[in-house]
Amino acid sequence: MTARPATLDTKTPLIEYPTLALAIAIYGGFGLVTYFHDSLPWPLLLLLGAYLVAWHSSLQHEVVHGHPTAFPLINRLLVLPNLWLIVPFGVYRDTHLEHHRDDLLTDPLEDPESYYVTAERWREIGPLGRGLLLFNNTLAGRLLVGPFLVTFGCLRSLLGALLELNWRTLASWGANGFGAALVLFWVRQAAGLALWEYLLFFVYPGLSLTLLRSFAEHRAATNPGGRTATLKAEAPLALLFLNNNLHSVHHAMPGLPWYRIPAAWRAMRVRSFATSVSSLIRATTPNLSGSISSGSTLPNGATASWQRLSAGAWITAPDLGQAASTPPSSLRRDTKASNSSAIAGSSGGASYFARISL
Repeated sequence: MTARPATLDTKTPLIEYPTLALAIAIYGGFGLVTYFHDSLPWPLLLLLGAYLVAWHSSLQHEVVHGHPTAFPLINRLLVLPNLWLIVPFGVYRDTHLEHHRDDLLTDPLEDPESYYVTAERWREIGPLGRGLLLFNNTLAGRLLVGPFLVTFGCLRSLLGALLELNWRTLASWGANGFGAALVLFWVRQAAGLALWEYLLFFVYPGLSLTLLRSFAEHRAATNPGGRTATLKAEAPLALLFLNNNLHSVHHAMPGLPWYRIPAAWRAMRVRSFATSVSSLIRATTPNLSGSISSGSTLPNGATASWQRLSAGAWITAPDLGQAASTPPSSLRRDTKASNSSAIAGSSGGASYFARISL
């Protein structure tokens, strides 16, 4: 008897109560941990502080995609307190929605969340800059210096907005200042936590944990459907990332709420088994060099964009770190092609499967 294909209900309710409960858990946990910080040993404070800040960033990601209600103002107010202080929600929202142009994923000139650079940019940054990018390309580097680079990028964005009088970006920074002030008022005045303690035990490690998820979620590929990963994560991390580690599902259905992503993953995985195993293996094997022939036929008018990337460009992506034309001899993370874990991508290709080993 042939099994019926898995189906998925993609209708979104007017109010998503699981996400509202999540917000209560995050803010409640944050209030308790900060208020009783003196009673917690510093390793536990570090662990809880990092988890809560990163968890809040996952909640922000849900709001970017229109959750948890049908009322944008209510959604925005839900994440007005900015636990990691430095990244304005409005800037994050605008750049992340740009990132969701899947035909331009990982393009260093078109994707604002790309970790790839052009050959020209690689030459401009010099030996120290190249060394920093290569270190940031390792898992240890992403966790240790990644938050610093994010902070530097945010401050550079603010400076650019001031020089160009970009009122949209400046308004985002203004709202961020108010949201950060709310957090710091609670942290300093109500909880009695020193600013340096909050930065050390909450903000910086929280950014690190957020960057852990994004470490391996995209790679260069000719077919846009092969540029997005499915990342294996155990329950604590899957909850922390709100199932966004199943990133290929998120890019296929960006409006799907976090608690429905696992069911979508299972349904899409079942459908992918209709494809031959050999095709799945070819589609999901990571392109370790990250190079794309400039003569390749690319969908959705992305040819010119990818030619810029492949014409002698040096690549900085999690599993790379050498010239685009030269595959590395070893990987800086555990990356595996898996025909049993392939799913259909949003652009008709197949995603790849990756696992981050700490």
